[in-house]
Amino acid sequence: AESVELNGYPRERITIAPDGGAIAYADSVLHILFSDGSVAEIANSDSFADDFSARILWGATQWRVAGTAQPVQIPLPVCDGAQPSRLRAMDQGRVISETVPMNVRAEPTTSGSLIGQIPGGETFTVLSQAVCANGYAWAQVRYADFEGWVAEAGSEYFLEPDQR
Repeated sequence: AESVELNGYPRERITIAPDGGAIAYADSVLHILFSDGSVAEIANSDSFADDFSARILWGATQWRVAGTAQPVQIPLPVCDGAQPSRLRAMDQGRVISETVPMNVRAEPTTSGSLIGQIPGGETFTVLSQAVCANGYAWAQVRYADFEGWVAEAGSEYFLEPDQR
């Protein structure tokens, strides 16, 4: 097996996010490198640099350092022509209309193949943070026995976080 190093640290000192979208390592500064090229740095991280692999915890929409540090929320997307997204991965969502079902599509676009519908007022599980396409914020969801994409919002909201 080939050893990978980053800034002189062996692979054991590098933590990769479960989705592969970011990596992190620490010296006196915690460095989070995201796949889009952005970097987050947290100074004064000496307290966990020695036990780094056990102290970086990754989640679907945030990362945190174990201990007294506060979680950092990844901002939800704001899509051109659409209301700001309100649904987070692994939350429960709900169709706002009690009477109009929501189309579930194979891709996050109005031209995506229709694979099912979520009845009005029903709840579902959000699988990933929204993406922008065709002037809508699209959420990937699971409902009953299928998974697909639904428009969370355009100029008005169609879905909301389930508060029940």
